[in-house]
Amino acid sequence: MRRRRLTRLLALRELRLPAAALGGTALGGALFLAGHGLLADAAWAATALAGLVPALREMAATIRARRPGVDVVAVLAIAGALAPPTSSPSSLPSCGASEACDRHRLPGGPA
Repeated sequence: MRRRRLTRLLALRELRLPAAALGGTALGGALFLAGHGLLADAAWAATALAGLVPALREMAATIRARRPGVDVVAVLAIAGALAPPTSSPSSLPSCGASEACDRHRLPGGPA
C-alpha cells in the first residue's frame, strides 16, 4: 500500500513541468486575447524559463557524459526565443538592393 502511494506521488511529480507549461501558455494566450500584450509576454517568458532550467540541467549532464544530444538544440532554441529582438545590421540577413528587400526592412533598421 505504501509503495503504491509513493509510486503515485512520483508519477504526479513527473507531470509538474508539462502542467506548468500548459498553464503558462494558456495564461499567456488568455492575457493576449484580453488585450494585455505585455503581461502575456511575461507569462510566456516565465513559462519558457521554467522549461529552460531542466533543459540546461539535462544538457550539462549529457555534455559531462560526452554524449550531447538534442538538449543542446532545445536550450539554444529556448534561449533564442527569450533573447530581446534586435534590428542591428548584423542581425539581419543580407538582402542586397532589390526592391523586394526594401519592402521588408524593419522599422529603425538599416536603410
